[in-house]
Amino acid sequence: AKRYPNAQLVLAHCARGFAGWSMMKAIKELELKRLSELDGMTGLFNKNKYLSMVEKHYPKIATVGVLFWDADGLKTLNDTHGHEVGDSLITTVGMSIQELCSDTRHGYRIGGDEFLLILENADESETCQVMENWKKRFEKMNQQGKTQFHASVGYAVGAGEQIEEIVHRADERMYEEKRKSKEQSGK
Repeated sequence: AKRYPNAQLVLAHCARGFAGWSMMKAIKELELKRLSELDGMTGLFNKNKYLSMVEKHYPKIATVGVLFWDADGLKTLNDTHGHEVGDSLITTVGMSIQELCSDTRHGYRIGGDEFLLILENADESETCQVMENWKKRFEKMNQQGKTQFHASVGYAVGAGEQIEEIVHRADERMYEEKRKSKEQSGK
C-alpha cells in the first residue's frame, strides 16, 4: 500500500469511468431501439413495431378497438403540388393521431399513407368516441392550415387474440367511408 499510495484513487476513477461508459452504451442502445420502432416522419410507431405488437402483445389484451386511416389523395397531391405538400399531409395526419396516443393507445404508420390507432381494453362506444373526437380535431387543424387535407377512417372492435381480423374489418370500413366520400364529392 505504501508503494502505490494513489492506487485506491486510481481504481475509483477507473470504476467511475467504466460505469459512465456502460451507462452511455445502455443509453445509446435504448435510443437505437427507439429509433428502430418509430416512423421518422410522424413520430408514430412504424410497421415493424406494429407487427411485433400484433404477434406478442395484442393477443393478450381482452378487447381492442382499432381505428384505420388512409390519407386521401396523397398521389394527386404529390403529382400536382409536389412531395412537400404530400409530406405535409402525412405529418398532419400523423400529428392528429399522435394526440390520441397514451399508454393504452398506440399509433402506427404502417404504410405510405396508412395509419392505425389500437386502443387496449376499449369497447365500441369508446372507440367510436375517439374516432369522432379525432374527426373534430382534424377538421379544426384543417381550418387553421393553408391546405385542406382529408383522411378516411374506419373502426372495428373485438378480442385481442383476433387483432388481425379486427384490423382487416377496420380497413374495410375505412374504404367504405372513402367510397362514400368520393360519391358525395362527385370525384
